[in-house]
Amino acid sequence: MAPGSDIHYFPALEECLFGYSVLLSWQHVATAVLDSTFQRQKSPAVVAFLKDSYVQGLLKDPGNVFDKPSTATQKSFETKTAPINVTTASNERIDVKTVKEDAEWLSKNAGLNLVDSLRIVVVEFQARSTQHLRTPLSAQDAANLQDAAGLVNGQGGTFLAEIGITTAADAEDIWHDFELPDSKRRRLFETYLSERRYFTAVADYMHSITLDRRLPILLPVVDDSATLYEATECTKSDMGERLSAYTQSLGSRLDLLCSGLRGITDTKLLMTEHTEILFLETLLTEVVHMVSVVMQLADALGPDCPPPNIISSWFSIMKTYEFLSGLAPYGYFTELSDLAKVSAVAASVALLKPVRSMDYVQEELLAPSGESVNKSFVFVPEVLMEVHSTIIGAFEADISSVSPLAYVWHSFLSIMKNSRELRIGQRYDKSHPARIEGRPMTRPGAAARRNSANSILSIESSRFDSFEGDVDVAVIDDLEAKLVGESSIFDLITAMSNLASSTESGPMTDLASSRTRAQLAEVLQVTEGLRPPYLPASVSAMLDLLCTDRGYWDIDSRGHLPLNADFTASMLRSEWFQEAYLKPALRRFPTEFVPFVHFCRVLCTSLNGRDEDADIILDLLRETPTFTFAFDEELLRRGLLQPIGQAGNGFQLLQDLPFADQTLSWQRQRRGAFEFVVPAGTNCELVDDLDIGPTERSCVAYFGYSTLSFLGQRLEMDLLGQPNFLGAMSPDMTAATISLLATVFRISHMRTADASGPGALVSVDNDIIQEASRYLTGGKDVVTVVLDIMDSLLQDDAALGDDAALGILNASIHLLHSLLPLQPGRVWSYIASYSIAQISIDVFENTSTWRLENGSRRVALLAKVTPILQKLVNYRYGMGNPLTPSKLTSAFDEAGSEAMKTDPKHRGIAKDSIFALALNQLSNLKELDPLQAVVILDFVSSAQNYWPWTVFTLNKDTDFDYLKGLQSYMSELQSSNTRSRNSVAMAAIEARIASFIAEIFAMQLYHSRHLAVSEAGTLAQQLINKSMDYYLRDGVEVAGYNRSLHINFAKNFSNKYSGCSLEDFRRTSFQPSELGTAFYYDIDRANSMLAFDPGWLGRKDNGFKTEMELANSNLSLVDAQILQQVAVQCLKADRDAEGAPAVFVRVMDARVNLALVLVQRLEKMPLSVDDHRELLAAVTLAISVCDTSFAPETALYYRKLLQTLYVSMRAYQMILNILDRVVAQGFRNLVSLLHDDTQSVTQGDLGLITALLQACLAMPGMEQSQTQILNIMASHNCFYAATSLFSWADKLTDQGDPVYGELSMLFLLELSALPGVAEQLACDGILNILLTANLTKFMIKGRLSPYAETPMSQRCYGIWVKGLLPLMLNLLTALGGTVAPEVAYLLNQFPELLELSVNRFEAPGASRTQLRSSTQHLTLMGTSEVHSLALITRILNALRINLGREIPEVNWNAPSVLESTEMWLASERMFKDGLLPLGPREIEWRSMKRTSKDERGDNVLEQKVYSQLEAVRDVLSESLETE
Repeated sequence: MAPGSDIHYFPALEECLFGYSVLLSWQHVATAVLDSTFQRQKSPAVVAFLKDSYVQGLLKDPGNVFDKPSTATQKSFETKTAPINVTTASNERIDVKTVKEDAEWLSKNAGLNLVDSLRIVVVEFQARSTQHLRTPLSAQDAANLQDAAGLVNGQGGTFLAEIGITTAADAEDIWHDFELPDSKRRRLFETYLSERRYFTAVADYMHSITLDRRLPILLPVVDDSATLYEATECTKSDMGERLSAYTQSLGSRLDLLCSGLRGITDTKLLMTEHTEILFLETLLTEVVHMVSVVMQLADALGPDCPPPNIISSWFSIMKTYEFLSGLAPYGYFTELSDLAKVSAVAASVALLKPVRSMDYVQEELLAPSGESVNKSFVFVPEVLMEVHSTIIGAFEADISSVSPLAYVWHSFLSIMKNSRELRIGQRYDKSHPARIEGRPMTRPGAAARRNSANSILSIESSRFDSFEGDVDVAVIDDLEAKLVGESSIFDLITAMSNLASSTESGPMTDLASSRTRAQLAEVLQVTEGLRPPYLPASVSAMLDLLCTDRGYWDIDSRGHLPLNADFTASMLRSEWFQEAYLKPALRRFPTEFVPFVHFCRVLCTSLNGRDEDADIILDLLRETPTFTFAFDEELLRRGLLQPIGQAGNGFQLLQDLPFADQTLSWQRQRRGAFEFVVPAGTNCELVDDLDIGPTERSCVAYFGYSTLSFLGQRLEMDLLGQPNFLGAMSPDMTAATISLLATVFRISHMRTADASGPGALVSVDNDIIQEASRYLTGGKDVVTVVLDIMDSLLQDDAALGDDAALGILNASIHLLHSLLPLQPGRVWSYIASYSIAQISIDVFENTSTWRLENGSRRVALLAKVTPILQKLVNYRYGMGNPLTPSKLTSAFDEAGSEAMKTDPKHRGIAKDSIFALALNQLSNLKELDPLQAVVILDFVSSAQNYWPWTVFTLNKDTDFDYLKGLQSYMSELQSSNTRSRNSVAMAAIEARIASFIAEIFAMQLYHSRHLAVSEAGTLAQQLINKSMDYYLRDGVEVAGYNRSLHINFAKNFSNKYSGCSLEDFRRTSFQPSELGTAFYYDIDRANSMLAFDPGWLGRKDNGFKTEMELANSNLSLVDAQILQQVAVQCLKADRDAEGAPAVFVRVMDARVNLALVLVQRLEKMPLSVDDHRELLAAVTLAISVCDTSFAPETALYYRKLLQTLYVSMRAYQMILNILDRVVAQGFRNLVSLLHDDTQSVTQGDLGLITALLQACLAMPGMEQSQTQILNIMASHNCFYAATSLFSWADKLTDQGDPVYGELSMLFLLELSALPGVAEQLACDGILNILLTANLTKFMIKGRLSPYAETPMSQRCYGIWVKGLLPLMLNLLTALGGTVAPEVAYLLNQFPELLELSVNRFEAPGASRTQLRSSTQHLTLMGTSEVHSLALITRILNALRINLGREIPEVNWNAPSVLESTEMWLASERMFKDGLLPLGPREIEWRSMKRTSKDERGDNVLEQKVYSQLEAVRDVLSESLETE
């Protein structure tokens, strides 16, 4: 296993099982890392997980995860599952024993260590509800689907068959099968396989972050993942170690893949076809990702070659597994298998680094015999032979995927062969001067292979001589014979490039795709010597490499890779690419038309205007230097060409050479217009090696012209059928031309968008369109020509079935899209001639009958069509008046109505797991993102309103503490006025949250009361005490409404934009709105419609857009403040109401009705004097301002006020009433019920009563009422009830846990804080009573410890530390010397506990007798124990000295404790190593940052322990000095 703590990788088992923590599976992490929105990557849980050193260790060496069983993992498993670490008792749903058994079963049957097995068991446990949702639909589900779809009779069966449901089982049967032990074990094994797949995926992605400092995908935002996850940069040494680790792990995965499922298990339960297929998928996925990591690491080394041993290991694996061919038997997962083969070849190229390795060979010629210190594999003969035999063997075995490597290796061998022959020749020339003098000599052939020290023909030795000697020249020649002229290599590279796609349907990430294509391009680079230059097949292969993932829609759609990682962009700066492809393509243009156009388009696409390189292609298109056409002898005969120069192939054009044939009709049409010509005076060169055009000879004209203008005229001529000396355009040429224009328009606009203004709808940059239209006639531009071409095709039914015609239409759509920012009106007016809605609906409804390549194509098509329909409906019904379209929405009336199909039935099926997840989230509401909290609260509130069963379930199920989370949130919520000073939007969101919480509280109280739930009164009391402050402040008054803002804005808006009103932009309920700047008015739609107007933005961002944002923010706050009301503010708000009575009359009636209801509730609840006075004052004042008491329009309102006054006069009670009727009486009743029936009372009931007691006693001034409190407790016999409960708590255990003993002790402890009550307890003999209890006797005899394995021992230790010792302190504080002898006597009855407290607290090394192997832990509870004992013993010592009374000595080793205290405080490392958290709360404290900078400790737990230690030191130091 990886070193270090695994707290983030595998939190405490108890926390995971009982819901305190969520264990992140590798699947969770993988899906988060690849989130295209870059939101889930920033999740605190994901960040903490990925920057954890333990997790990074696993990712560095995959051999550390999913390892085999070992002694270390066995011990770690025992520790994680020990009772001390799993203190929460098992229940019906969670059985710790079963969890251990499942882990042991998985370990045995998967060959997996116990710790990883345990983690997988937890992953499966936490995902169980999700797994159940993935089970087949039940018969009930099928019926609900048919009902929701409105299907009747036979329609339902057809519908279910189309979605793959033929027969459906009953829901109960599905659940029964799901819960079977065998089903769970199969899920465990499948979870294990899933975790393996996703682990290697995360390793792959995280290496991109580590090596490339970014995620491997394109993002629309700044990628700061390397900083986010604190990924340190890899050194070359570290890269070598990782290469070794991943190469070794790859070998083990391939071994396992070949051995099959039986290689790890022979369990009959798992030997199924389904499991074997999953196993195969898992191993293939692991192989693909591990090969990707190897390629990343090799590429990250830059020009340096990997260590020779890595090369040797890699090619040894490739030899054994034939470059990963044949990994997918029976046709399963062919895509993964093919991807593995492509990745293996690319990784092999990356490891060999052929360009750099060949440079090493060349350098060896200049510095032979070991003078170079380079450690490349080319100088290690054994490694060279390993590579040689592997590649040659695979090639001779007809493994097609190895052909690119065979080309590379042949080039490498040829260089070595030529260098050796050159050295032989040089040596021979030196030894035979006669040849230099002209005498004929016969040079020995290349067959001479051996060196001899005594031979005159010996040559200078090199470090690869031994390899050369072992390689037969015939092998090289035979390999060359097979490869030269072979064109299949280019088809193979094309196929590999397609497999390496990173599109939505492609399996690779963007970065991996770019890296793979770069390696394949290097194959083309190093193998140029084996083929004629610029072969069509080679050009096609290079275009495929460049064009993969570089379609029009990829322009600026998902961000971009950095220039150094973008293969396509890097080619523009590659000298080799320019010389081998771009310049030859330019030299052949336009006779050879498509390659140059495609090269320009794809290079423009990749650059996205990111740097100065973006100008290279655009400048080349504006000023193209050469124009090539087929040479025609007629030009010489007509005297148009004049020979120049001595070579005989140079000419000068004497007259303009028009591109178009000069017919009369053409000349009439072109009259007065510019025309493309090759101008007179142009120098031309006659060339024979281009092999293009109808003749063998081509003419290259050297003059500058605009390719854009030329393309525009050629499109028009082709549309008109006008002849020219290049001939007609093919459909491919037309499509390529339009696609290039679309790309150039789009890129040009993107580069000038900033200059035109961020919000401008119409850009001033249209010079590209003008330039492309320079030679067009009749006032047309190139856009008109393209639209005419598009129309001609759309009107030709036969053309619509032609792939070439569809290519032109597709390119034309791209051009229309590129024009949207430039000429939106023109685009929409053209599109309006076609029914977008009808076309989209036809596609949506009929795709099920279309024959497509595969199902994913249909899904992709629907994914494009559905948003169109959604937008049409939103544009029509999303703002204004849905029933009466305004001028703004009328254009979409027909299309929107056509796309909108209503269904009166809207039903949903709730799942317990989803609802439970929402409730668990609400238990930590303060930690949630506010917008996420709004969504969850909306869901829970709606569920309680529309699904009554949810309320009934919650009243029966006590597992959810979501109400406490809501109460905690409301208790700390600031007022809207305070929050809105900093953020109006946040104030609105918080108000919306408060409104949902109020609904949930009201619904819970309502159902609890009507169902006669006993906790209803307690819940109401808690809400009043803890959750009502916000509602008291902000419950009624709509204080945030800015009336002048809205009136002035509406008036100014109507004046500015005549023909439409502000209300036309009002959102409808058709689409949900979010609080904030886009809440009420649809600002996005307004921005898209009004951005053309400078007044919309304003000069300094102070235009109408800002005003609309302010109005939205203000209205979102107002809307959110319509909350549950409270009585006092209802009355005050009615008194202060302003505005037209007709507007406020219903609001005032609602307020007074609510006030009356609330005051009626107050009658039965305690109310302070001040609160009662405030209530009476509010009612009286509200009555006094009502001038027309019994007037018809106000009579009903006035009667409600009088009723409220009457009820208010009877609603006075004191806090002592709570202590009497709730605390004292409630405690006594609970104890009685416990004695009679333990099933009706829970631990939480007594805890809640004790909490109420604590809250009451904490009220200011309660110390003045000690006598009353004592009388109340005595009247209900609470002291006797508490001691009685303690005396028989050993009989009321919860699975052996005497929890009621601790609860009764804590109740007495709270009361003893009052000196008067403490005195009464002492007089009643409380200490003697406690001493005679069975629990105390057990405490005296038993070895109590916080680490005890039994619940009895653990609980008794808690009673000793948290109850008995503090109680004695309270008695000593209240009575002093009177009770001191009794306290000392009681303490001496626990000699073993006193001794153990000292021994447990002992610091490492403090005792000579302490075993070195023993581990000393420091706990918060143990420190509290020592602190209490220190205080008690000091008080006893002081009383003994000052009063002179005989107080027994307490046998407690204070000096030893002081020594250990000082040692713990002196060594921070010893303190941190020894500190052990007990229970979930302390674990949480350890993860929380410290609250005070003035105190020691890095977290809350350390601060608490340090504080206790310092107190112990101070107490004992002063005590010993006094003695």
